[in-house]
Amino acid sequence: SAFENGGERLFDLGGFADLTDEDYSTFAPRLWPTSDRGEHQTRLFGDGRFPTPDGRARFVAVRQEATAFSVDADYPLALNTGRLRDQWHTMTRTGNVPRLMANVPEPAVDLHPADAAARHLKDGDLAQLSTRFGFVRARVRVADSQRRGHAFLPMHWSGQFAARAAAGLLSSPVTDPHSGQPELKHVPVRIVREETGWAGVLITRRDLRPTGFVHWSRHAVDGGWVYELTGTEPPDQGILLARKLLGVKRRDQLLEYTDRRGLAYRAAAIDDGGAMAEALLVAAPDQLPARDWLVSLLATRQKLSTADRHALLSGRSPVPMPPIGRVVCACFHVGANQIASAVASGCDSLEAIGETLRAGTNCGSCRSEIRAIIGARQVQAAE
Repeated sequence: SAFENGGERLFDLGGFADLTDEDYSTFAPRLWPTSDRGEHQTRLFGDGRFPTPDGRARFVAVRQEATAFSVDADYPLALNTGRLRDQWHTMTRTGNVPRLMANVPEPAVDLHPADAAARHLKDGDLAQLSTRFGFVRARVRVADSQRRGHAFLPMHWSGQFAARAAAGLLSSPVTDPHSGQPELKHVPVRIVREETGWAGVLITRRDLRPTGFVHWSRHAVDGGWVYELTGTEPPDQGILLARKLLGVKRRDQLLEYTDRRGLAYRAAAIDDGGAMAEALLVAAPDQLPARDWLVSLLATRQKLSTADRHALLSGRSPVPMPPIGRVVCACFHVGANQIASAVASGCDSLEAIGETLRAGTNCGSCRSEIRAIIGARQVQAAE
């Protein structure tokens, strides 16, 4: 705010540019602007004067204009972008919090069921989104709540968390002539399915930036990171690419399995203390085993039992552990499968779900999703 600011811009917090962590921990609320550490008790514009020659405010009369670009045969959908409920800006901080990444762990574009069907897209497919200005890749999320003819791509994903999923790569460069605000909320887009030959998941304690993959994304979990990988190559080539990410230094620390056709690969690395350090699973699309148990092992860092070691490459816990599904309630880590099961058992209201699972009883941001699950299960039961 202080950069090249000679006093002509009111927003100026330059007085705190050298604030230390210790100072910040005891930082008390105060009024701004402040170009020094002094206390400013006068509220901005409290005296009725504005930074104009005569001190009076200026109102800019504007005219409602159409969008700069309209949808057409080449770009038939209108793309919107904005925030996710649990994320902020480019996730430089929120993206490192496992609880905040659980609800939407990878970049996804929301499409109305009719728009998805017209493009032969189903939930979970990898899609390429193209505009006149660039392209990105994201998973498809089919959503009844999405307006038909429109698509939604979150603004948060950057190269720190995915290969090529930043909404800015698609955005129109047209700006408002008065404010300079870009036309971020509308750009015509074409969405097509990406044909992939393999899929993989790396569960690891290491902070990596993969290269050489058609698409990858990552999300924080307790104890480390989960990397989603995919490519257009055949599975055997995908295995070679993915294996390069393994960080095993000693051969005796690695458990491996490759099927006889060379189309599926699984590996797990054991650290010096006998705990799982990382796991890699590679297979044809939609053929990956469940990974909830493996992710939980990353968090506990406990020495594996003999039964655990035997089960590692299957991805399934030796003790039955039903997958909770996509996390809906981040506060209490409650998944969609758990909510659906509770509804099937008789919990037919938001209050009943809260009493049984605690979901929706804290911050409340998941309540609309819980209601949608309840409604879908009730319709299914009625049918």
